[in-house]
Amino acid sequence: MKNLSFSFILDAIFLFLGSFLLFFIPLSYILEEGATIFCLLLSILTVILFIKLANKRKLKQNLNKKELITIENFKTYLLVQKKEKIESLICALLDKKGVEYKKEDRIYIKNTTLLINFALTKLDLLKTAYEVKEDLLIFCLENNELFSYSKLFTKKITLVTEKELYFALKEENLLPPLPSLFKKKEGLNLKNIFYGLNLKRLFLISISLLFFSLFTPFKIYYLIFSFIFLSLFITSLILKRV
Repeated sequence: MKNLSFSFILDAIFLFLGSFLLFFIPLSYILEEGATIFCLLLSILTVILFIKLANKRKLKQNLNKKELITIENFKTYLLVQKKEKIESLICALLDKKGVEYKKEDRIYIKNTTLLINFALTKLDLLKTAYEVKEDLLIFCLENNELFSYSKLFTKKITLVTEKELYFALKEENLLPPLPSLFKKKEGLNLKNIFYGLNLKRLFLISISLLFFSLFTPFKIYYLIFSFIFLSLFITSLILKRV
């Protein structure tokens, strides 16, 4: 994992200490010698397994997040481009798919009229359904209310959302360049990192380490880590109150 967040490192430390405690307490009674080393190895294996699983999940989340950002950029592109530009893009898609169509004042596919309106409202839909005799295929932004409303008409009205258009264009390698118009989020500073910490978790970790220090020969190490987590808890609490 290339970028490890501060909270992820804390989770890994807590998992290591927690798993060591869980393994050490029963194994110290079962094994007369080597319990500490055996517990350390098991704890390290637990952390390695945790990192691998977290890495797979993080990779999947990053891919999904990247795709969502691209779709948002595509949505912005549709809103700012001229209708003719989008129309030519859709015609190129129809050509690539091998769909026969006729282009006059509007685009016609058999007995269906194709319309492009990414600012479509219920009133627009009502007027269009009244004026156009054929079935309708309308490219618009995703809107559950419009989708439900379109089902009320006697004629067939199909709404194609920006996401469906995006994936159709992507499949045929027809996606246009999508320059981002918005700034990327700035990286977190130290204060923001402390804001993101879970106060309850830090406090529970500190108290747990302090409690288990009473039952282990490694008392000094538990006390040190308990002090570290307690310091993080106090620092984060103060920053959130300021």
